[in-house]
Amino acid sequence: MATLFVCRVRTHSITRGTPFYLVYGKEPTIPGDTHQPYIYEENNNDDLNEYRARQLEELGDRRSAA
Repeated sequence: MATLFVCRVRTHSITRGTPFYLVYGKEPTIPGDTHQPYIYEENNNDDLNEYRARQLEELGDRRSAA
């Protein structure tokens, strides 16, 4: 199981990204990660919509490049 996780989160030289990011559109987190998820930060809905639109655009660009 750990080997599979490592393969999915390793940055590949060809795609310059992780397979996990290309599938899910975000970097993986594990239970021991100390950062706080974006959803818990203080933001209004307009900021969240703009942030998500930028995320989806970047994901589409990276998928096309892969």
